[in-house]
Order: sequence, then C-alpha cells, then structure tokens
Amino acid sequence: MLTGVYFVKKAVVAVSKSAPNETIISGDLSCKVIDQLASLVDEILVPILSNSSNHDLWPTVIAKDIQKHVHSLKNTVYQVKGQVNGQTVLPMPVGVEKIQEAEKVLKESHGEICDLYLKSAIEGVVIKWASLINDVLVNDSAEKVGNVVNPVPSYELEFWTLRLKNLWYIYDQLKESKVRSMASILEITNSAYFSCFKNQFKNVVIALAEAKEINLYYKPLEVHLTTFEETDFSECIPLLEPLMVVLGLIWANCKYCDQSRIIILLKQICNLLILEGKKFLDPTTLFHSDIDEAMQRVRLCIETLKHFLKSFHRCKRNLHQFFRDREPQPWNFHPDMVFGRFNAFLERLSTIEWFFNTVLEFNKLEKIEIGGVKGRSLSSRLAEVYVEFQHSFSIFSGKSYDVLDPDDPAFLDDFETFKQNIFEMDMKLSAILCQAIEDCNNLDSIFKV
Repeated sequence: MLTGVYFVKKAVVAVSKSAPNETIISGDLSCKVIDQLASLVDEILVPILSNSSNHDLWPTVIAKDIQKHVHSLKNTVYQVKGQVNGQTVLPMPVGVEKIQEAEKVLKESHGEICDLYLKSAIEGVVIKWASLINDVLVNDSAEKVGNVVNPVPSYELEFWTLRLKNLWYIYDQLKESKVRSMASILEITNSAYFSCFKNQFKNVVIALAEAKEINLYYKPLEVHLTTFEETDFSECIPLLEPLMVVLGLIWANCKYCDQSRIIILLKQICNLLILEGKKFLDPTTLFHSDIDEAMQRVRLCIETLKHFLKSFHRCKRNLHQFFRDREPQPWNFHPDMVFGRFNAFLERLSTIEWFFNTVLEFNKLEKIEIGGVKGRSLSSRLAEVYVEFQHSFSIFSGKSYDVLDPDDPAFLDDFETFKQNIFEMDMKLSAILCQAIEDCNNLDSIFKV
C-alpha cells in the first residue's frame, strides 16, 4: 500500500551531504489521510492550543473561544473519520473532562451549584446528537441501494450488517460513564433537553433490537445465496426450493420482516437470477456460438427461471405451514411488484429461443434442392432466399448492445425488423413451394416435394 513521505528543514541553512539528518526531519504519512489528520489534531494541535499555560496572558473570552474552536475541530475530524469507517461518532461538549466532577458537585449541592457553561455545552451536543442519530435511524435499505442499478441480495445483507455495527457503536457511546453523567446533569437541573436525550436513547435501543433480529434471520439466507452464486447455473434448480423455504421461515418468524422487506428481498433475488443467467449465457458470444448449443443453454435458463416462479407460488400458497404460534400472514403484494423485470427477462429469453428455432429452420435451405422441369430455377430462388436470410441474420446478430438486457428496448426494435424480414421470406418460400407443387403431375411427386 502506497504511503506519503515528508521532509522538513529545521532551519534555513544548506543541507550537508554527509549528515543531512542534522538539518532535515523526515517521516512517512499514512495512506489514509483522515487518520493522519486525526493524529495531527489529537496529538499536536489540541495539546498545544488547549494548554492553559500557552495563553495565560490572553483575555478569558478569547481563551475560551479558542478552546471551543479547537474542540469543535477535534469533533469534526473524528466525525469524518467515523463516517469513512461507517460509524457515527457523537461529538462531545467542551469541557467533557470536567463532566463527572461537575455531576458530583451538583449532586452534593442538591442541584444548587451548577456549571451553566458546561450545561449549555451539553445541551448543544444533545441537539447535534438528535440530528446525527435521526439520520441513522431513518436510513432505509431501499434508499441506500437506490443509486445501485438492479441490486442483488448482498446489498441488502451488507446494509443490515453495517447498520447493526453502527448502532452498536452509537449505543456503546451512549452507555459511556461520561455520557451517563451528562444525562444526570440534565435530569437534576430539569433541562428541557433531558426528554430529547431519553428519546434518542430509546430509539437507538429499538433500532438496535430490530437490526439484531434481522441480521440473525438473514444469516441462513446468506448461506443459501452464497451456495447459489458458487454453483454452476446449470445445476441451480435444486437450490431454488430451499431458498424459498428460508424466505418463508424469515417471513413467519422475524417480527420485523414486513411486506416491503420481503418485496425488496424477492426483487433482489430476481436480479441475482438474471445476473447469473446472463453470465451462463454470455450475451457477447450468444449469437456467434453454435446455434444448437446456444439454444440448449437458453432453454435450460428458461427452465430454471420458471422453476423459481413455481417455487415462489408454491411457497406463497403454503405460507401457513411456516407459522407455529401465531396467525398466518399472507403475501398480499401483487406479483408484478416483484417480477416485473424478471418476467421481461424471461420473455426476452423466449424471444431468443424463437429466433434460434427460426435460424435452424432457415439453415435447412442450404441443402434443399427441388427436382422437376423447373427444379433448377426454383432451387436457385431458394438459394437467393437463403442468402437474404444470412444477410438479415448477420445484421441482427452483429449488434453491439447487450441482447439479454431486459431494460434495453433497442433489441425489441431490431427484432421486429428481423421478424418482418422473416415474414417476407416466408411469403417467398410459400410462392416457391406452391409453384413446385403445381408442376407435379402425380400424387407421388407432390409428397416428395
């Protein structure tokens, strides 16, 4: 991993070749800039600027203002560092090192002696905490993957793993002794912000319980999905039924799994099936490989997708079997909310299967010869139709876009043009066949045609 290097001259003097270390200080910088900045602020800037002996001669107002800004800088740096690591760092108030002593004095004086400056600082950070914690709590997986095109289940699983980790981090901060002392000060002084603090803590606990349970029930799903991804797509059919059983168990046992979450999971599983199906078929070579082999792969992919649909409907019908101690809850959402893109992909595969069947049929023209008086002429016309087909096939199969992308309508436009050409060629073949039959003078000749 690359790191930075720095050189600093101790004084404005020439550097000696024999002993450069006497005039130059050198060192390396962390590859993570934010870590380097945090160390600089924490170990150099804060100790220097917070040292009271360094500003003995300053007015009290200026000294306090400097301390306030230094503390704010430290909080900001650590918040950014936390965000980089996926953690929400709660800023501490100015004078946090005096919190526990202030609480002790407040209790001993029965609430009479209170550091109002410190109390004001505590109330200020409680407001900031409310905003930071609310941003975490309202964050939803659907919104998180909103910028991801066709997300797969790993995004959902990762979201809940990171959410649980972050909520634990926030919870641990709120449980620290200095934070409990802050809450005690707010409570004893009847601060209006104490209820805000209590609500924040309560909401974090509720969200933490939700994230813990969802992660617990998603773990078996993760195992099945990993197995599915590691298995060749041609051998995946036996894995689909157990996958739906796991979803049924999650639905029946996880109290935080509602309709919206099961819809998200099903849509992402559909995206995974589409992704793995595309890898199996390889759209870049699909029209340039052996037609028989390509059609077999397309048919296997169609069979796999249809088996998943059957597994879904079977699971939906039998959801009541997963419920033990409570009333069964059905899936009330419309299938189109889940299978819109999936069905479009399945339809695209059916279109490609029709295309391959058409290619195989027209390729037979290469070896067909018509006998009889006009046989040579008619055979020549058949050859012309075959050449015309080859030209149309070459144009259609030479497109540069992803033919398996159900979201790209360009394929359908070109396919309609190809179908129109096929229709015209079918009409020409019909005319040739009719003429060949008309030239037959007995029933035996007609059957040979």
